[in-house]
Amino acid sequence: YTVVATATRPDSSVHKVTKPVSGSPPDTSTSVTGLSAGLSYSFTVSATSAVGTGAVSVPFGPVSLSAVPPAPVITHVVGGLKAATMSWDPPDSDEPLTKYTVVAAATRPDATVHKVTKTVTAPASSSTLTGLLAGLDYSFTISATSAAGAGAVSGPFGPVTLSDLPG
Repeated sequence: YTVVATATRPDSSVHKVTKPVSGSPPDTSTSVTGLSAGLSYSFTVSATSAVGTGAVSVPFGPVSLSAVPPAPVITHVVGGLKAATMSWDPPDSDEPLTKYTVVAAATRPDATVHKVTKTVTAPASSSTLTGLLAGLDYSFTISATSAAGAGAVSGPFGPVTLSDLPG
């Protein structure tokens, strides 16, 4: 068998992926790799034997491949004593969001980087990062993840200087 996935890109060019399926007898299902997220594909199948290649099937589809989510927008960060609370607006996404990855990073006086990463379950829109070091200037970033994968990382928010004095 030969499976062909075809999609039309926004610029009207065609993206086509061909996948031969072998075996004796050949498998009746397969995964097609090399497809582009955000496009809608139609799939056809043809059988090949010693006599030649048969007719192409009626197209199945379209099947839309979801794109990874764009970056969330950080709206506010409040620094505290060795912690910071960050708020964000979720991105519009083709798929439901499953989690966020929040990162705080600061350069110490000795030029090493102190970095704290936290995973936050969606649909949260704020989180407190602990384990930060007082007196450093932190920059914050965030990315969202859906079933389609991890999305783009936001631009840095900051610097935010953490207090070395309680509240």
